[in-house]
Order: sequence, then structure tokens, then C-alpha cells
Amino acid sequence: MITFQTPLITEEIDNKYARVTEPFVFWSDVLEKNGYGGQVAVPVDFTFDYESIPRIPIIYWTLAHTSKRGGTIHDYLYRFDSIPIVPREIADEVYLEIMTVRKNWWWRRKIKYYGVRWFGRWSYHNLSVFATYDELRNK
Repeated sequence: MITFQTPLITEEIDNKYARVTEPFVFWSDVLEKNGYGGQVAVPVDFTFDYESIPRIPIIYWTLAHTSKRGGTIHDYLYRFDSIPIVPREIADEVYLEIMTVRKNWWWRRKIKYYGVRWFGRWSYHNLSVFATYDELRNK
């Protein structure tokens, strides 16, 4: 089970992007059981977009902003130099683990999980942990 050892503290950059202003530390059973240790710390200045939900109105209104912690950790684990470096499948499982622990509705969890499974390949390992705001906007 995922446990958050520190709160997620961010600063909004614009209506899509934010950056971590205090280390965000968590423990994941999925990571531990797959041999990646359990504790992970998302560093200060990590810039990300929470969850990459398509801006199609009904989809966005239904799914956006429902797992900020999950989106932060998932984005971090998708970076090519995250610690630990994990396969995409493991990062996606951690995202599902977070949504389950945070009690997201089952149907929302399934849609978001399968969304990253189907479409995440285009984002996986494309950016560094310390990619800048400009790099993210231009990806």
C-alpha cells in the first residue's frame, strides 16, 4: 500500500504546469515487491503537469484533478533519470496503486490506468527529472 510520508507541496506555474517546492516522499508496495525499494523522493523543482487528461470537455470534467499525488508520482517515474528508474508497466501500476489507496472511484481508476497503458508510451523516458517548463511545453 502506498503511504505518503510528506505532503505534496507545489507552486502553480500556469493553468497546466506546477513544480514541487518541498521534497515529496512516499512509500510504494508495488515498487518494493518488484525490487525497486519502496521509498521514493520527488525532488524540489520537479516540474510536471499532474495528469495529462485530454482537453475534451466531458473527459476533462470527469477525470481531471482527481489524483494530483498520483499524477505527480507517475510523471516522476516516467522520467528517464528518476530514482529508481522503472519500466513503464511498473510506473503505471504505482499510479493505479495510488488511485486505489486514495479511493478514486473504480471506474475512474480503470479509465485513467488504461489511458496511461495505451497512450503513455509517447511520454515515457522523454524528459529528465529536471526538465524545464519550456522543455515540457515544447514536448
